[in-house]
This record gives sequence, structure tokens and C-alpha cells, in this order.
Amino acid sequence: MNEAFSVPQWFDYGATFLFAISGTLLALRSGYDIFGAFVLAALSSTGGGLLRDGVFLQDGPPLAIRSGAYLEIIFGTVLAVILVGRFVSARRTFGHIVTIVDAIALGAYGVVGVQLAQSQHIATFGLVVVGTVNAVGGGALRDIIMGKEVALLRPGELVGIAAAGGCALYVLLTEIAGLNAIVAAWITIATVFVVRMLSTYLKIETRALRPLGENDAQGADV
Repeated sequence: MNEAFSVPQWFDYGATFLFAISGTLLALRSGYDIFGAFVLAALSSTGGGLLRDGVFLQDGPPLAIRSGAYLEIIFGTVLAVILVGRFVSARRTFGHIVTIVDAIALGAYGVVGVQLAQSQHIATFGLVVVGTVNAVGGGALRDIIMGKEVALLRPGELVGIAAAGGCALYVLLTEIAGLNAIVAAWITIATVFVVRMLSTYLKIETRALRPLGENDAQGADV
């Protein structure tokens, strides 16, 4: 690829800040101490990138560690939320802002994950996997650390489907249709954003699969 999409630095830092706030608020509601709040804030904001770099790409230390700015933002956010958390969580607009940023970030970080995987010449299906993990891995890690069932795997809003679908769309546009990477990136981000917003505000959600009946279960064991 001659060109590559990159998340603007201001958006990356802004998303890190907002997700760190949501992680810290969750820690406060769950009765965690300051260390636990920092861990949840870090996982919420950088967990996907840690999985991408540490597990899949293994191209040196994860970006969140190499650049001290992310940890500084997270630490400062945790302290600020501890001091003024009640005021922040009481603002109705905060929830809407986080929802919008999350919807944009889902597609943007999915695209970045795919592009980094493409630079490592990973197979097509692997590109979608790495991109999806980059987009949604932080929330999954947070749930695991908290001892909760991973919300991503349960019926609900179209988060995982939107992320994986967006990554697949980007791969299709760049590797099969031969579209310019920047154009393909913005098409993907816009598509994922629309899907996420429709899912959130129109309550378009996934449903649980039909449980296996006794006869089905016996047949599956054969």
C-alpha cells in the first residue's frame, strides 16, 4: 500500500482520555482502590493495542508502553475522576460523548489494526482477527480482570459484529477491490459508526442462539 490511514494524535489521546474516565468510573462503582482504578482505566483505553502488539504482531514493546503519553493521560485521568467523579458521571452528555467516541474509535482502531497486520503480511482472515482484537480487546480484557462474563460474547448491541464486519469491509475494499487505503478507511469508519449508533439508539441487538434440545444434544455427542 502506498498510503496508510492513521488515527489523528488528538483523537487517539482524546479516546484514551474518555475510555480511561469510563474505566475509572466503573472501578469506583465496583469499590476498587486507586491501583485497581488505574488497571481498569488502562485496559479500557489501551487493552486492544496491548493484545495486538503483544500477542499477534510482536513487533517490539506495545505502543502504549513505548510512548509515555498514554500512561500519563491514564494516570492523570484516574486522579481527576477520583476527585470530581460524581460531577462527571452526573452529566448526561458524558454518556452520549463516550458513545459517539466509541462508535468512531471502533472503526478507526479496527482499520489501524488491519493495516498493521497487512504490513506483517498476515493472511486475509488473520487481518480481520487482528483488526477486531485491536478494536474490542480492551473491553474484553477489562471484563476478564473483573471476573465478569465477557459482555462482548453475550447477546446485545452490535459491537463485535460491527468491528469484525468493518475490518472485513476494509480488507475487501483494499485487497480485493484495490481501493485507496485512505478512502477505504473512511468508508469503513463511517459504516461502523452508523451501525453502532443505530444499534445503540434503535435497540438493534443480537439474540441468543436457540438452546440445544435433549435430542439435539444427544446427536451432537455422537
